[in-house]
Amino acid sequence: MRCIFIHRERRIGLPAELTLVGLQFLIILLVLMWRVDYAASSVNSPIWTEPQQYSPFMPDEVGYVSGRLVRFISLREVLLNYLENPVNINLWGNFVFFLSQRGFGWLQVVWINIVGYFTLIALLLSLLSDLMKSTTYRFWIFAIITFNPGLFQISVSSLRDIWLLVFLVAGILSLRKKNYVLTVLSTILLASLRTYMVGIIILFAFAMFFKKKYALMIVSFILIIFSVSLLVRVSPNSLQLLRDEFLPRFVENFSGLDFYMITGRYKLEGSPSYKLEIVGKYYVFLSYSLIWIMTIIKGS
Repeated sequence: MRCIFIHRERRIGLPAELTLVGLQFLIILLVLMWRVDYAASSVNSPIWTEPQQYSPFMPDEVGYVSGRLVRFISLREVLLNYLENPVNINLWGNFVFFLSQRGFGWLQVVWINIVGYFTLIALLLSLLSDLMKSTTYRFWIFAIITFNPGLFQISVSSLRDIWLLVFLVAGILSLRKKNYVLTVLSTILLASLRTYMVGIIILFAFAMFFKKKYALMIVSFILIIFSVSLLVRVSPNSLQLLRDEFLPRFVENFSGLDFYMITGRYKLEGSPSYKLEIVGKYYVFLSYSLIWIMTIIKGS
Protein backbone atom coordinates (compact mmCIF):
# COMPACT_ATOMS: atom_id res chain seq x y z
CA MET A 1 0.00 0.00 0.00
CA ARG A 2 2.90 2.29 0.81
CA CYS A 3 4.53 1.63 -2.58
CA ILE A 4 1.27 2.22 -4.43
CA PHE A 5 0.76 5.53 -2.64
CA ILE A 6 4.27 6.73 -3.52
CA HIS A 7 3.81 5.70 -7.13
CA ARG A 8 0.49 7.51 -7.35
CA GLU A 9 1.95 10.72 -5.88
CA ARG A 10 5.19 10.88 -7.84
CA ARG A 11 5.98 14.22 -9.41
CA ILE A 12 5.74 14.78 -13.14
CA GLY A 13 6.94 17.70 -15.22
CA LEU A 14 4.86 20.30 -17.02
CA PRO A 15 5.86 18.86 -20.45
CA ALA A 16 3.60 15.85 -19.75
CA GLU A 17 0.57 18.13 -19.50
CA LEU A 18 1.70 20.16 -22.50
CA THR A 19 1.88 16.90 -24.48
CA LEU A 20 -1.82 16.44 -23.65
CA VAL A 21 -2.51 19.91 -25.04
CA GLY A 22 -0.90 18.87 -28.34
CA LEU A 23 -3.09 15.77 -28.42
CA GLN A 24 -6.16 17.91 -27.69
CA PHE A 25 -5.30 20.12 -30.66
CA LEU A 26 -5.24 17.08 -32.96
CA ILE A 27 -8.59 15.85 -31.58
CA ILE A 28 -10.15 19.30 -32.05
CA LEU A 29 -9.01 19.32 -35.69
CA LEU A 30 -10.44 15.81 -36.23
CA VAL A 31 -13.79 16.79 -34.69
CA LEU A 32 -13.84 19.95 -36.83
CA MET A 33 -13.15 17.92 -40.00
CA TRP A 34 -15.87 15.45 -38.97
CA ARG A 35 -18.40 18.24 -38.58
CA VAL A 36 -17.42 19.99 -41.82
CA ASP A 37 -17.57 16.69 -43.72
CA TYR A 38 -20.99 15.92 -42.27
CA ALA A 39 -22.24 19.39 -43.22
CA ALA A 40 -20.97 18.96 -46.78
CA SER A 41 -22.53 15.51 -47.16
CA SER A 42 -25.89 16.36 -45.56
CA VAL A 43 -26.35 19.66 -47.41
CA ASN A 44 -24.23 20.98 -50.26
CA SER A 45 -23.88 24.49 -48.88
CA PRO A 46 -24.76 24.58 -45.18
CA ILE A 47 -26.16 27.87 -43.95
CA TRP A 48 -27.21 29.16 -40.54
CA THR A 49 -30.91 28.36 -41.02
CA GLU A 50 -30.76 24.67 -41.92
CA PRO A 51 -33.67 22.58 -40.53
CA GLN A 52 -32.96 20.78 -37.26
CA GLN A 53 -33.60 17.16 -38.23
CA TYR A 54 -30.16 15.67 -38.89
CA SER A 55 -28.85 19.19 -39.45
CA PRO A 56 -25.14 20.01 -39.04
CA PHE A 57 -26.26 22.74 -36.62
CA MET A 58 -27.39 22.63 -33.03
CA PRO A 59 -30.75 24.36 -32.32
CA ASP A 60 -29.21 27.31 -30.46
CA GLU A 61 -26.77 27.93 -33.30
CA VAL A 62 -29.63 28.44 -35.72
CA GLY A 63 -31.57 30.48 -33.17
CA TYR A 64 -28.71 32.94 -32.78
CA VAL A 65 -29.14 34.05 -36.38
CA SER A 66 -32.75 33.26 -37.25
CA GLY A 67 -34.13 35.15 -34.24
CA ARG A 68 -33.91 38.49 -36.06
CA LEU A 69 -36.65 40.21 -34.06
CA VAL A 70 -34.67 39.54 -30.90
CA ARG A 71 -31.22 40.28 -32.32
CA PHE A 72 -32.07 43.58 -33.98
CA ILE A 73 -33.06 45.29 -30.72
CA SER A 74 -30.88 48.12 -29.45
CA LEU A 75 -28.44 47.90 -26.56
CA ARG A 76 -30.84 50.00 -24.46
CA GLU A 77 -33.64 47.47 -25.09
CA VAL A 78 -31.27 44.61 -24.24
CA LEU A 79 -30.49 46.24 -20.87
CA LEU A 80 -34.18 46.92 -20.17
CA ASN A 81 -35.03 43.28 -20.95
CA TYR A 82 -32.20 42.23 -18.66
CA LEU A 83 -33.64 44.26 -15.77
CA GLU A 84 -37.04 42.65 -16.33
CA ASN A 85 -35.69 39.11 -16.59
CA PRO A 86 -32.08 38.81 -15.38
CA VAL A 87 -32.02 35.01 -15.32
CA ASN A 88 -30.55 34.43 -18.77
CA ILE A 89 -29.57 37.36 -20.99
CA ASN A 90 -27.23 35.52 -23.45
CA LEU A 91 -25.52 38.40 -25.27
CA TRP A 92 -23.46 35.78 -27.11
CA GLY A 93 -26.41 35.29 -29.46
CA ASN A 94 -26.35 39.01 -30.28
CA PHE A 95 -22.59 38.77 -30.92
CA VAL A 96 -22.98 35.83 -33.32
CA PHE A 97 -25.84 37.61 -35.07
CA PHE A 98 -23.66 40.73 -35.40
CA LEU A 99 -20.88 38.67 -37.02
CA SER A 100 -23.31 36.92 -39.39
CA GLN A 101 -24.61 40.29 -40.59
CA ARG A 102 -21.06 41.26 -41.52
CA GLY A 103 -20.37 38.24 -43.67
CA PHE A 104 -18.96 35.78 -41.12
CA GLY A 105 -20.09 32.21 -41.74
CA TRP A 106 -20.68 29.48 -39.17
CA LEU A 107 -17.20 28.01 -39.70
CA GLN A 108 -15.46 31.30 -38.85
CA VAL A 109 -17.41 31.53 -35.59
CA VAL A 110 -16.43 27.94 -34.81
CA TRP A 111 -12.76 28.98 -34.97
CA ILE A 112 -13.49 31.69 -32.39
CA ASN A 113 -14.79 28.97 -30.07
CA ILE A 114 -11.75 26.78 -30.71
CA VAL A 115 -9.64 29.70 -29.45
CA GLY A 116 -11.99 29.69 -26.43
CA TYR A 117 -11.25 25.99 -25.84
CA PHE A 118 -7.49 26.54 -25.64
CA THR A 119 -8.02 29.65 -23.50
CA LEU A 120 -9.95 27.42 -21.10
CA ILE A 121 -7.15 24.81 -21.20
CA ALA A 122 -4.55 27.45 -20.25
CA LEU A 123 -6.72 28.78 -17.41
CA LEU A 124 -7.43 25.27 -16.08
CA LEU A 125 -3.75 24.35 -16.14
CA SER A 126 -2.92 27.54 -14.26
CA LEU A 127 -5.69 26.94 -11.70
CA LEU A 128 -4.69 23.32 -11.10
CA SER A 129 -1.04 24.37 -10.78
CA ASP A 130 -2.13 26.83 -8.10
CA LEU A 131 -4.25 24.27 -6.25
CA MET A 132 -1.98 21.21 -6.22
CA LYS A 133 1.54 20.04 -6.87
CA SER A 134 2.62 18.58 -10.21
CA THR A 135 1.83 14.94 -9.46
CA THR A 136 0.21 12.11 -11.38
CA TYR A 137 -3.01 12.97 -9.53
CA ARG A 138 -3.06 16.48 -11.04
CA PHE A 139 -2.13 15.07 -14.45
CA TRP A 140 -5.13 12.73 -14.47
CA ILE A 141 -7.51 15.40 -13.16
CA PHE A 142 -6.40 17.70 -16.00
CA ALA A 143 -6.76 14.90 -18.56
CA ILE A 144 -10.21 13.83 -17.32
CA ILE A 145 -11.58 17.39 -17.42
CA THR A 146 -10.16 18.42 -20.79
CA PHE A 147 -10.79 15.25 -22.84
CA ASN A 148 -14.56 15.41 -22.37
CA PRO A 149 -16.33 14.74 -25.73
CA GLY A 150 -19.02 17.24 -24.69
CA LEU A 151 -16.31 19.87 -24.26
CA PHE A 152 -15.06 19.17 -27.79
CA GLN A 153 -18.64 19.44 -29.04
CA ILE A 154 -19.23 22.93 -27.63
CA SER A 155 -15.77 24.03 -28.77
CA VAL A 156 -16.38 23.06 -32.40
CA SER A 157 -19.65 24.99 -32.54
CA SER A 158 -20.94 28.55 -32.28
CA LEU A 159 -22.54 27.95 -28.87
CA ARG A 160 -21.77 30.17 -25.88
CA ASP A 161 -20.99 27.32 -23.46
CA ILE A 162 -17.21 27.27 -23.90
CA TRP A 163 -17.06 30.97 -22.98
CA LEU A 164 -19.20 30.36 -19.90
CA LEU A 165 -16.48 28.02 -18.68
CA VAL A 166 -13.70 30.42 -19.71
CA PHE A 167 -15.14 33.35 -17.73
CA LEU A 168 -16.05 31.13 -14.77
CA VAL A 169 -12.54 29.65 -14.44
CA ALA A 170 -10.97 33.08 -15.09
CA GLY A 171 -13.05 34.54 -12.26
CA ILE A 172 -12.07 31.79 -9.80
CA LEU A 173 -8.39 31.93 -10.80
CA SER A 174 -8.21 35.72 -10.51
CA LEU A 175 -9.81 35.45 -7.05
CA ARG A 176 -7.04 33.11 -5.92
CA LYS A 177 -4.42 35.44 -7.45
CA LYS A 178 -6.14 38.42 -5.75
CA ASN A 179 -6.51 40.17 -9.09
CA TYR A 180 -9.88 41.70 -8.27
CA VAL A 181 -10.08 43.86 -11.41
CA LEU A 182 -9.95 40.71 -13.55
CA THR A 183 -12.43 39.04 -11.19
CA VAL A 184 -14.96 41.84 -11.69
CA LEU A 185 -14.42 41.82 -15.47
CA SER A 186 -14.85 38.02 -15.65
CA THR A 187 -18.00 38.25 -13.50
CA ILE A 188 -19.55 40.92 -15.74
CA LEU A 189 -18.80 38.90 -18.89
CA LEU A 190 -20.20 35.75 -17.26
CA ALA A 191 -23.35 37.66 -16.26
CA SER A 192 -23.81 38.78 -19.88
CA LEU A 193 -24.02 35.14 -20.95
CA ARG A 194 -25.76 33.38 -18.04
CA THR A 195 -26.48 35.47 -14.97
CA TYR A 196 -27.10 32.83 -12.32
CA MET A 197 -23.60 31.35 -12.77
CA VAL A 198 -22.20 34.50 -11.13
CA GLY A 199 -23.28 32.91 -7.84
CA ILE A 200 -20.49 30.32 -8.21
CA ILE A 201 -17.82 33.05 -8.23
CA ILE A 202 -19.50 34.76 -5.27
CA LEU A 203 -19.46 31.52 -3.27
CA PHE A 204 -15.76 31.04 -4.04
CA ALA A 205 -15.15 34.61 -2.86
CA PHE A 206 -16.88 33.87 0.45
CA ALA A 207 -14.89 30.64 0.77
CA MET A 208 -11.69 32.70 0.55
CA PHE A 209 -12.70 35.36 3.07
CA PHE A 210 -14.44 33.11 5.60
CA LYS A 211 -11.90 30.52 6.68
CA LYS A 212 -14.12 28.93 9.33
CA LYS A 213 -16.51 26.37 7.87
CA TYR A 214 -19.45 27.31 10.11
CA ALA A 215 -19.16 30.99 9.21
CA LEU A 216 -18.95 30.08 5.52
CA MET A 217 -22.04 27.86 5.74
CA ILE A 218 -24.08 30.54 7.52
CA VAL A 219 -23.08 33.29 5.09
CA SER A 220 -23.68 31.03 2.08
CA PHE A 221 -27.12 30.06 3.36
CA ILE A 222 -28.09 33.71 3.91
CA LEU A 223 -26.78 34.59 0.46
CA ILE A 224 -28.76 31.80 -1.22
CA ILE A 225 -31.99 32.78 0.58
CA PHE A 226 -31.48 36.43 -0.38
CA SER A 227 -30.74 35.54 -4.02
CA VAL A 228 -33.80 33.31 -4.33
CA SER A 229 -36.03 35.95 -2.72
CA LEU A 230 -34.71 38.63 -5.06
CA LEU A 231 -35.10 36.36 -8.08
CA VAL A 232 -38.71 35.48 -7.21
CA ARG A 233 -39.51 39.17 -6.70
CA VAL A 234 -38.03 40.14 -10.07
CA SER A 235 -39.26 37.12 -11.99
CA PRO A 236 -42.25 35.22 -10.45
CA ASN A 237 -41.75 32.30 -12.86
CA SER A 238 -38.37 31.64 -11.24
CA LEU A 239 -40.00 29.93 -8.24
CA GLN A 240 -41.52 27.22 -10.43
CA LEU A 241 -38.23 26.89 -12.34
CA LEU A 242 -36.34 26.51 -9.05
CA ARG A 243 -38.81 23.91 -7.80
CA ASP A 244 -38.64 21.86 -11.01
CA GLU A 245 -34.92 22.18 -11.72
CA PHE A 246 -33.02 22.50 -8.43
CA LEU A 247 -32.95 18.85 -7.27
CA PRO A 248 -32.17 17.32 -10.72
CA ARG A 249 -29.46 19.94 -11.33
CA PHE A 250 -27.99 19.39 -7.87
CA VAL A 251 -27.76 15.62 -8.40
CA GLU A 252 -26.32 16.06 -11.90
CA ASN A 253 -23.69 18.56 -10.75
CA PHE A 254 -22.33 16.21 -8.08
CA SER A 255 -22.73 12.84 -9.79
CA GLY A 256 -23.06 13.46 -13.53
CA LEU A 257 -26.35 11.52 -13.61
CA ASP A 258 -29.53 12.89 -15.14
CA PHE A 259 -33.05 11.51 -15.65
CA TYR A 260 -32.70 10.79 -19.39
CA MET A 261 -29.49 8.86 -18.79
CA ILE A 262 -31.09 6.69 -16.12
CA THR A 263 -34.13 5.93 -18.32
CA GLY A 264 -31.99 5.29 -21.42
CA ARG A 265 -33.71 7.94 -23.53
CA TYR A 266 -30.51 9.23 -25.13
CA LYS A 267 -30.01 7.95 -28.68
CA LEU A 268 -26.84 8.19 -30.78
CA GLU A 269 -28.57 9.64 -33.84
CA GLY A 270 -28.27 12.78 -35.91
CA SER A 271 -25.35 15.13 -36.44
CA PRO A 272 -21.82 14.69 -35.04
CA SER A 273 -22.47 17.60 -32.66
CA TYR A 274 -25.46 15.84 -31.12
CA LYS A 275 -23.65 12.48 -30.89
CA LEU A 276 -20.71 14.10 -29.11
CA GLU A 277 -23.08 15.78 -26.69
CA ILE A 278 -24.70 12.44 -25.78
CA VAL A 279 -21.35 10.63 -25.43
CA GLY A 280 -20.15 13.56 -23.34
CA LYS A 281 -22.99 13.08 -20.84
CA TYR A 282 -21.96 9.48 -20.16
CA TYR A 283 -18.31 10.53 -20.07
CA VAL A 284 -19.11 13.10 -17.35
CA PHE A 285 -20.78 10.42 -15.21
CA LEU A 286 -17.79 8.07 -15.58
CA SER A 287 -15.41 10.97 -14.88
CA TYR A 288 -17.24 11.92 -11.70
CA SER A 289 -17.09 8.32 -10.55
CA LEU A 290 -13.36 8.07 -11.27
CA ILE A 291 -12.54 11.40 -9.60
CA TRP A 292 -14.53 10.47 -6.48
CA ILE A 293 -12.70 7.13 -6.32
CA MET A 294 -9.29 8.81 -6.81
CA THR A 295 -10.11 11.38 -4.12
CA ILE A 296 -11.21 8.74 -1.61
CA ILE A 297 -8.10 6.61 -2.25
CA LYS A 298 -5.83 9.66 -2.05
CA GLY A 299 -7.37 10.70 1.26
CA SER A 300 -7.20 7.23 2.80
